[in-house]
Amino acid sequence: MKKDEQTKEASYELIHDYLINISPEQQAIKAAYELLKQEVQTFKQHNTLLDKKKYDIINSQRELLHLDATATDLLRLSQEVLEREAAEKEAQRQRELAQAQDLAKEQRQRAEEQKQAAVNLRKWALLATGVGVIAFVAAIIAVIFGVQSQQNADRAEQEAHRATSRELTLASSNNFDKDLDLSLWLAMYAVAEDPNKEAEAILRRTLEASYLEFSHSGSGNPIYDVAFSPDGTHLATAGDDGFVKIWDTSTKKELFSFPHADKVYAITFNPEGTALATACGDGTIRVWNISSHQPKIFSTSHNDAVLDITFSPDGSRLATSSQDKMVKIWDVISAQTLLTLTHTTQSRSVDFSPNGAYIATAWDDGTTIIWDLYSGKKS
Repeated sequence: MKKDEQTKEASYELIHDYLINISPEQQAIKAAYELLKQEVQTFKQHNTLLDKKKYDIINSQRELLHLDATATDLLRLSQEVLEREAAEKEAQRQRELAQAQDLAKEQRQRAEEQKQAAVNLRKWALLATGVGVIAFVAAIIAVIFGVQSQQNADRAEQEAHRATSRELTLASSNNFDKDLDLSLWLAMYAVAEDPNKEAEAILRRTLEASYLEFSHSGSGNPIYDVAFSPDGTHLATAGDDGFVKIWDTSTKKELFSFPHADKVYAITFNPEGTALATACGDGTIRVWNISSHQPKIFSTSHNDAVLDITFSPDGSRLATSSQDKMVKIWDVISAQTLLTLTHTTQSRSVDFSPNGAYIATAWDDGTTIIWDLYSGKKS
């Protein structure tokens, strides 16, 4: 550990980080270091602990990292929470399983009693076959009742399976929002007991949800744009309510938000993931610093709503398209307009070429134009 000369805060130094060409093992250490550094900062600011995936990555290289007191506390507290959650999950699974097994045992015992009654009736029918016509008729009647008893026993067994399936289906539904893995397991057993419509419906529902990584239902206002950070650790959402929200993709929790005076139509991260550009309905443009949560650039040079915004591949320029029939190219450092491109209709979309030398614009009259950014002319 050493002190950062610029920020004056503690930073972590990897063992053998001086190597130029690092091996896969050193790459793993470096990845753990970068993740630890980021998570310690988040822990200090928001008291957020590690999820299992992040904990496993850092803990696997723990002996090769220099940990200060804060990092040690973060790992210790995260381990305690993860172990407690795992124990609670297993205990819940065992309780659900025990309930289902008890119900199945009770229903099968009832079915066995019905079967035994049918066997007893058949025995009495056989004894009556040698006692004359009356006895013969009585035997026939007994056999008929025996068949009916067997049918009743079969129905009882079917009902036992249905009852077990209903209990498992209900348990699966009750656990859907709390423990999706347990809900899926219970749904599969419910269908195995009795493939009825309710059991199959909850199985389909849990299977579909098991592929879902993240879902959030907000205030009901439209969401106009979403963007992942380059490293995939954050997700930004923008919408009609004027708030841009930043989410942690691992914990699925909102970290912070950026307020705007009007609806936000478009957002984009810079290539480094350190800044987020936003385009608003009132024509304003902001570039927010992800660490400080403050806007780096504020501009009102568009005369109408800005519908799209994007960074150049090297992150040095920013392009915006607007309802005012203009596309503007900006210098990110100076916040000055470098180039203005115009057309007869509003522009809804804009994008840089991979080498950053050209820009494509889409207009409402069905026109798509590629521009040479060095000459400012149509390519």
